[in-house]
Amino acid sequence: MNEAWKPAKEITSLTDTKDIIKTTGTNQQDSDFIEWTEDTGDTQTRYLNSLELALTLFDLDSVEFWFGEIYRDCTERLVEIDKFDVSPAMQPAKNEFKEYLQDLKQGAYYGERGVKNLDTDDLDTGTTYFENATEHLENFKKLTPEDTEEIPTFLLVDNVSLCDAIYISIGNATVTDFLNATNITTVQVSNFKGYKGENTWRVQWSFSNRSLDVYLNVATGNIAGIEEKTCLSPTPTIEEAAVEEIKENVVGAVEEAVEEIKKAVEKILPTPTPTPTPETKTWHSVITFSGSTDKTTPPFTI
Repeated sequence: MNEAWKPAKEITSLTDTKDIIKTTGTNQQDSDFIEWTEDTGDTQTRYLNSLELALTLFDLDSVEFWFGEIYRDCTERLVEIDKFDVSPAMQPAKNEFKEYLQDLKQGAYYGERGVKNLDTDDLDTGTTYFENATEHLENFKKLTPEDTEEIPTFLLVDNVSLCDAIYISIGNATVTDFLNATNITTVQVSNFKGYKGENTWRVQWSFSNRSLDVYLNVATGNIAGIEEKTCLSPTPTIEEAAVEEIKENVVGAVEEAVEEIKKAVEKILPTPTPTPTPETKTWHSVITFSGSTDKTTPPFTI
C-alpha cells in the first residue's frame, strides 16, 4: 500500500461498521487559488473585451483607459497571487499564471504609453508581451489538473464480520452514488483461492486507471489483505468548468486584443510605397525577305 496516501472514503460490511476508507479533503489553498483565477479571468475578460471594442473603433482615449485598467488590475493580482501557499502539484500552474499576469501587465504598460505618445515601437513591444501572456495562459491550462475525481485511498483494518459481500456506505449515500462519485466502472465479487494459502473472497473495485482488491478470509471474516494497482498520486480537486472558462474567455480575449493591437499599429504606421515590379515581355520578330517566305526568329525577352 502507498504509505504516502491518507485515508479517504468508507467501506463497511453487511453486518459490521469498520472504517476502511475515510474522506480526505483537498488542499484548501489549491481550491482557493483556482477560485481566485476564475475571478481574475472574469475581470480581465471584461477589460480585454472593452479594449478590443475601443481598438475596433480606433477610440484612442478609450484604448489608453482600458490599457491602464488592465495594468492596474494585474499589479494588484500579482500581489495577491503570492499569498497562496499551494501544493507542490499546483505550483507549476501558479508559476505560469504569475508569468501570464506579468506579461499582461507589461503589455498594458507599453500599450498605454504607445497610444499616449503614438509610439509605434512601444505598441510593437506591447503586442509582443500580449502574445507571451497568451502562451503562459495556455501553459497554465495544460498544467492545471482536469481530473475532478476525488481519488480514494485505503487503510487496512484488522477484522470485519463474516460476510460473503461488501456493502459500501457513505452516510446516506447509495452504492450508485459511491460509484458515480469515484468514477468506478465495475464492482466484482468472486471466490478467490490461494491467496496466502487460504480460501478468500476477493472484492475488486476497478477504476479507469487503477484497482483495489480486498481479500477476505471466508472462515474468520478477517481481511487477509488489500492490494492496490497502478495508483495515482493525489492531485488537487478543481472545477473543470472554471478552468475551461478561463481558457475560452480570457485566452480568447487576449488573442483578440493582440489582433486588434496589431491592426491599430498598422493604422498608425505609415504605409510603405510598394516597389514596382519590372514588366517583362516576350517578343517574336518576323523578318521578310523580298521574293521569299517569311523567316521567324526564336523568341527573346526584354
